[in-house]
Amino acid sequence: MIKRCFNTVPDLFYTLPDGIRIPRGEEIIISSKPQSNETSIKHLQGSSVPPHREIVNDDVISWGSIGNAVETILFNRNGDEESSYIQALVFRNE
Repeated sequence: MIKRCFNTVPDLFYTLPDGIRIPRGEEIIISSKPQSNETSIKHLQGSSVPPHREIVNDDVISWGSIGNAVETILFNRNGDEESSYIQALVFRNE
């Protein structure tokens, strides 16, 4: 399962389809339905992610990047955290 946490909106949850394995050091792209066409275009432009490593989540309009802090967490089937990625925006006063 993947959990995406934002500092301004409710968390998003997504359960990977059965049989999906993410080998250590590799990545997959999980797009929302509207983003899937954009992802396919990026793929043609030299994305490093093979097409078979792309999944479309029809349950959300956007994975979003709402707020200045976003955390994405990957859990194994036992509910243990396997990996996390934090994105943060920092604004400078000039």
